[in-house]
Amino acid sequence: MFPPEMDRLLTLAEIAVAMAGFSAIVVLFRRRTSGTWLAADADRFNGMIVHSVSATALCLVPAIIGVFTTDPAQVWRIASSVLGLQVLLHAGIVVFYLASTGLAGSILVATGGSTV
Repeated sequence: MFPPEMDRLLTLAEIAVAMAGFSAIVVLFRRRTSGTWLAADADRFNGMIVHSVSATALCLVPAIIGVFTTDPAQVWRIASSVLGLQVLLHAGIVVFYLASTGLAGSILVATGGSTV
């Protein structure tokens, strides 16, 4: 049993797949004559692909859970837990990356924060 909101989630999944395709087109036209990427370009491409795939997967989670249970409240509890876990893991990875590269202080200053 699929939740009634599944149509909206499938539309969002389609948009995420389109964004991934668009990023591939951008990379194709952005190709340099030397054949190498700048680090910033590689990070942007990686970010677009990772976030598109994540959005697509998370939009499909309620449909996958709906195969195993017919209770809509249970579907949304589990789907919300999966989303919350993904947000926590992603935030942890970002904090670890910023701490390991030493960029945390420069980002705080750039956004108006202060460093101790």
